[in-house]
Amino acid sequence: MPLFNRTPAVGSHKCCSLGLNEARKMSSTKITNIDAVELQEGIQNAAFHEDDDTSDASSFREQLATSMSVTRPEENEYTQIKPYAGMPKEVLMLYSSKACYRIPREIIFWLIVACTLALIAMTVTIVALSPRCMSWWQLSPVYQVYPRSFKDSNADGVGDLKGIEEKLSHFEYLNIKAVWISPFYKSPMRDFGYDVEDFRQIDPIFGTMEDFDDLLASMHDKGLKLIMDYIPNHTSDKHIWFQLSQNGTEPYKDYYIWVNCTRDKPPNNWVSVFGNSTWEYDEVRQQCYFHQFLKEQPDLNYRNPRVIEEMTSTVDTEFELYHDYTFTQQGLHEILTNWRIELDDYSREPGRYRFMVIECYDYEEIDKTMRYYGTSYVNESDFPFNFYLLNSRDPQRTPMQWDDKLNAGFSDSENGTWLDIAPDYSTVNVELQQADTHSTISQYRALSLLRGAELALSRGWFCFVWSDVNVFAYLRELDGLNKAFLVVLNFGKDTTTDLSSVTELPDTLTVHLSTVPISQKTFSKSRIPTSQGQGLLLEYSTNQRFHPNHASECYVSEKACYLPALDILYKC
Repeated sequence: MPLFNRTPAVGSHKCCSLGLNEARKMSSTKITNIDAVELQEGIQNAAFHEDDDTSDASSFREQLATSMSVTRPEENEYTQIKPYAGMPKEVLMLYSSKACYRIPREIIFWLIVACTLALIAMTVTIVALSPRCMSWWQLSPVYQVYPRSFKDSNADGVGDLKGIEEKLSHFEYLNIKAVWISPFYKSPMRDFGYDVEDFRQIDPIFGTMEDFDDLLASMHDKGLKLIMDYIPNHTSDKHIWFQLSQNGTEPYKDYYIWVNCTRDKPPNNWVSVFGNSTWEYDEVRQQCYFHQFLKEQPDLNYRNPRVIEEMTSTVDTEFELYHDYTFTQQGLHEILTNWRIELDDYSREPGRYRFMVIECYDYEEIDKTMRYYGTSYVNESDFPFNFYLLNSRDPQRTPMQWDDKLNAGFSDSENGTWLDIAPDYSTVNVELQQADTHSTISQYRALSLLRGAELALSRGWFCFVWSDVNVFAYLRELDGLNKAFLVVLNFGKDTTTDLSSVTELPDTLTVHLSTVPISQKTFSKSRIPTSQGQGLLLEYSTNQRFHPNHASECYVSEKACYLPALDILYKC
């Protein structure tokens, strides 16, 4: 007997034939409603129950017809009401083409495009109209360190490079971003380092090349810039170049300024900065060489010298001479321009600008000093060093007074320091002044921070408004900024200054800072009292500017205006 030879049940046979017939009918109808029989749960179909062979075809047809009657839509009609998660692409496309979805989508798209283009245009405009950013050396005061007197790290009584590294926090406290260190090259020290024997070595007094590398790395870690003091005018007579020039060795023969002379009679009556003749007879070469400073500091020859007619007047100091042939010689500015070009080659990388200061001595001839700035077409120095306000540099070279301990905290030496400590170190020192809000250090720090925070003090106009035998006053203002500052400095006796003639100033001025304690918080512009040595920083609000009507009294390095709506600067 065959294994699967079984007569099918009547119910099963009917089910199969019924299912085939109904499937044919349904093939022409698209069933999409969720109420269709395929999506129904709990439909009782007797035809598929093996234990119910009594069900007949008519009963099943009635059930199916009943279910189909409510779910059979018209041909190609879509009856889904709302979109649902996970819908197929065909369904999604039906919705996306409807106006209520298509129009908002297109509006949003074009708004994004318009906003993007507007943002790009605004960025380009702001960049194009913005004034040049200030460089690192313009952002804060430059602190000059005389290394012999700043901090001694090895107890020999002389400051050194490691001592500077130990006190880098001092510059941070004062908001200093750039530190200028006076010469520490190898030197015989006849002029305390300005007579350089070798520009490529550190003098042992100040440390080693490794000490310098450590100092430089530590400064950069703190965001500080280091300015090296380079002396191109002369060298030490111990420099190898001068020794070769003495012997007439090429190409060093004309590295210095040599002229024929005798041991007893110099070429002319020129007087050096430090007194006596500016010429020195050399026994080796049997000629005289030129030196503006000590005889141990022969001047380098930046062009072939001309023999000039000897002056006949008798003089005792350099200031009694006309320096037509010793100062600001023809060709000097071309040399400076070439140096500026050379430094610019090293300044291409952002944040690596090479800063150049010129030390010039034109004294009363301010127009000559201004030439060292260069022009809008030719660059020279970033600024000439101003010596007009200095009788001597030596008082500032006594050892730094850090505290009231041994040697004012400058050195642990038991044998004293290279210069005597000032006698007031117990009451005038860094530690005490930091605790006093009216001290010089505290006010210096406050002004440094204020300059960085106020655009008028860093980018604004400088306008002279008053001077007499006691007081000098100027203001700082910026176009578009309604805040400005008036600075009143008393260099003479106690006095009261009347600035009522300055119509651009408001009647009332607010005290922002005073170098001496005062209780008064506001002043009338017609009555501003100051005591001897006092400085006042007065703040005021106004929309009226001083500089448009006083061009000859005002100066700005680069004109800029402030736009308060966007809080930006722009060219104007």
